Amino acid sequence: MQQNAAETGSTEDDGARLTPLAYNARLDGLRCIAVIWVVLHNMGNRVLDESNAVFIRLLDVALGTGWMGVQLFFVLSGYLITRILLASRGTEGALRIFFLRRVLRIFPVYFLLLALMIFVVPLSGIMPPGWAELAARQQTYLWTYTINWVMPFFDENCLPHLWSLGVEEQFYLFWPLLVLFLPITMLPRLFVALIVIATVVRSALFLGGDTWMMDAGYYWTITRIDALAAGGLLAWFTTPGRNGIPWAWLAGMTVSAAVAMLAIIGITHEFASSKAGISLLNQTIAGLLFFGVIGLVTMPGPANRVSSLLASRPMASIGRISYGIYLFHLPVIQAWTNLNPLPMDQSGNIARFAAILVNLGAVTVISVVIAAISWTLFERPILSLKRFLRYARQASGPS
Repeated sequence: MQQNAAETGSTEDDGARLTPLAYNARLDGLRCIAVIWVVLHNMGNRVLDESNAVFIRLLDVALGTGWMGVQLFFVLSGYLITRILLASRGTEGALRIFFLRRVLRIFPVYFLLLALMIFVVPLSGIMPPGWAELAARQQTYLWTYTINWVMPFFDENCLPHLWSLGVEEQFYLFWPLLVLFLPITMLPRLFVALIVIATVVRSALFLGGDTWMMDAGYYWTITRIDALAAGGLLAWFTTPGRNGIPWAWLAGMTVSAAVAMLAIIGITHEFASSKAGISLLNQTIAGLLFFGVIGLVTMPGPANRVSSLLASRPMASIGRISYGIYLFHLPVIQAWTNLNPLPMDQSGNIARFAAILVNLGAVTVISVVIAAISWTLFERPILSLKRFLRYARQASGPS
């Protein structure tokens, strides 16, 4: 889920020298929004229920859209990874360097989480009853990043949020082969084809109606590749040497997608992640929304209030550790709700609303603190090894 913008680079089609793309703190600001959105969504699923209070119902609708945080992560990953790969076309050892850098970023803290959750944390007794047994049964799929393919067939999942890491890891395996070795003029057509294929397959599964098919439409890599491909398409359009995408076009797409989203919420009172009917294209709408948003955020130009806020130190700092926040937040939620230190059974809507907000805030803060510790003591020292894995400068000649 995490890609440091400082890694990215860009190159023109005519074989121009590799020019690093400067770190863009605004992208870390978007990561901050994405990960906090996801945390609040997953905690909201546990503390919100039917209520006649308008403010609780509005909060339920708002947090119910939190699955879109993962969609934002996917479009961001597709964009940044494709920028890196486009920049390294024609350089010596590009594929090897890409894989090794991905291993350093993704594997260590992911496998640390699994080791802690499967072998250590169950001994503490803080997890829900039966959690350890469930983790033991499902650990093969977790260690191999394949949990997203089998989740539709399980009634329960011990670490269900890791499905998205499965999608990302599988994306990392085949995407560089496409971007590095296919003719560069073929790439935009391929990206569009993947967007169409994913939308069709996902829609067919949603329309199937069975529970496992609805889940498959959400978790399987083939049904989520459209968001990653949308990011790749944005990267292709915005590499130096091309005309890019007009500001008005990006703004129009963003506004249109936002209006469509609000219209669906107005009609259905939700913006569900996997549902047939009028909500059939919710994921597609979310992908188009973030295509436009990322395009606008990365567009050169003077800073404005939005870009300054995204690049602010608090948002950029949280965005920088968003991978750890995402990994640790669900175990925190599971332990928190099992221990139930702040009961939700308050009398009166005001007291209940206050309890909801306190619970949401508590798990968010705890997740951020754990991720910050992980980043400082574990992840950052390992990432310092990337200095030995730099992409070669591009030789002259067509890419």
